[in-house]
Amino acid sequence: MLASLPLRFTRNLMPIEPSLAMFGGFGVALLAGRARSLAWPPAARGALIGGGLLLLAGWPAARLVLYDHYLAQPDTRQVAAEWIERTFPPGTRFCIDLSSPRISGARYRVVGTRWPNLHPRGTKRCDVLIVSSPVYGPLLENAESHPDWASFYREVFSSWPLLAEFRYSRHAWITEHLGDELGITNPVIRVYRVPD
Repeated sequence: MLASLPLRFTRNLMPIEPSLAMFGGFGVALLAGRARSLAWPPAARGALIGGGLLLLAGWPAARLVLYDHYLAQPDTRQVAAEWIERTFPPGTRFCIDLSSPRISGARYRVVGTRWPNLHPRGTKRCDVLIVSSPVYGPLLENAESHPDWASFYREVFSSWPLLAEFRYSRHAWITEHLGDELGITNPVIRVYRVPD
C-alpha cells in the first residue's frame, strides 16, 4: 500500500497471527515434553513448566489488561475538547490537524493546518495551535521526507508556549510499552499559544 506518511498499525499483522500461534504452541509443547523427560521430581518439572508458561504469557496478559483499562478511559481528544470549552472564550482562533479534538465551529474559528506556515504574509492565522501525535510523530520520524513540517514542529516544541498536554497515561513506562495502537485511539494532544 502506498501512503505519503509511513504509518504502522499493529492490527495489520493479524493475518500472520494464526501461524505464529501454531508455531508458538508447537514450541511450548516441545519444551514441555523435554521438561517432562528430565530426571527431576514431578513438582520441580511442574514448576519449570509453569514458570516457562508464566514467562511466555505473563507480559501479553498484563499488556491486554492495561490496554483494556486505558481504552475504557475517556479519549484524550474528548478530555482536550472539554478543557478547551472551559478555558478559551468564544471567537478564539484555532489551527488544528486531522487528529485533533473536535471543537465547535459555531463557538470558535477553526482552521486546518495544511502547511507549516501559520503566519502567511505576516498575518497570524490563529491564536492557538493544537497538534496530535498521529500527525506530528510520523513527520518528525521521517524528517528527510518532510523537512518543512519537521522544522516547523521542532520550532513549536522547543520555543512556543505549551498551554496543555493530554496523554492517556502520565507514566512514561506505560505509554512506551502500549504505544502504537493506543497512540492512535488516544493520541497525545498538545495545545500551544501561537506567538506573534
